[in-house]
Amino acid sequence: VSCFTQAIALDGADIAALNELGNICWQEGRVAEATAYYRRVLAVQPASPGALVNLGNALTRLGRLDEAVPIFERAAS
Repeated sequence: VSCFTQAIALDGADIAALNELGNICWQEGRVAEATAYYRRVLAVQPASPGALVNLGNALTRLGRLDEAVPIFERAAS
């Protein structure tokens, strides 16, 4: 985790590090926190299929289907 946080400290737009931190949060059950990292990836790279699917899955897990569906639609297009 520290290597990813260091990478983000050096480059706040490091999408690989942001996505990995989101995945780590997801695996640790910190799903709301994971969504924030996935959204940061999408702020830099709006069409990132991996971040879109990850965000859609996280929103689904949080019961926020109204937000998840359009995210999944973006990922599929």
